[in-house]
Amino acid sequence: MPRYVFDKWEHNGRDDSDWYAVVYTSETDKLERIETGTTRFANAHPGTVEATLLEPTEEVKARVVVILTGMYLHALTNLEHKRVYEPEPSELEGKRVRLVQAVKNQKKTSIPCPKCSGSGKWTNPHNSMDQRPCFACKGTGSTRGEKMKGPDGKPVWEVYPEGTEGVVTGTAFYGKTYRNGYNTVNRSNTTAYVRLDDGREVRVACDKVRLAEEPVDQTALAAARAKTLSVYPFFRTAGFRL
Repeated sequence: MPRYVFDKWEHNGRDDSDWYAVVYTSETDKLERIETGTTRFANAHPGTVEATLLEPTEEVKARVVVILTGMYLHALTNLEHKRVYEPEPSELEGKRVRLVQAVKNQKKTSIPCPKCSGSGKWTNPHNSMDQRPCFACKGTGSTRGEKMKGPDGKPVWEVYPEGTEGVVTGTAFYGKTYRNGYNTVNRSNTTAYVRLDDGREVRVACDKVRLAEEPVDQTALAAARAKTLSVYPFFRTAGFRL
């Protein structure tokens, strides 16, 4: 079973060294990483295994480019889907998002923003011509007041249906995290503040929103990466590790 070598390297650990190679086998039509030698135990010299590996022919090179292109596009597609359907909290601010399921918030009264007196603008005290959106109300001129209750004293809830869209004005995480602890900032424990087109604000967990756009398809991804995909795939420099 002939194996064609495309890359070889040595990994030096603290106490031992290992030698690896990326090979293509025509019978399996796959690329795989193999170990050609190690100093961890008694075994044949790396050159013994490497001597059985063949240099790739032009036909084999062409086939490997096809395989590697497929792997590359598959990885890019997964990243693109994750970007749209599972955006990280740190990347949400300023992005337009869509609710993936209905959300309810307790209603609050709306009062003029105390920072800008309801104007929605911040004026530079040293230059009256320098006006910017208010930092507190994000330029809306109003802010949320006390929670509303019905005649029976129970909270009044407002339901926002699935598919509702708005722009994320900020995110918040409550709690304490540790470098190696179990509690880390993620989509399920981070709240996003979404400003709707009508000025209302929705508080929602980040795992209940996605970007309000569709993922780029493989054709467009391939076109964007055409220059990269056309280059002979040097595994090490391209970062491929099987």
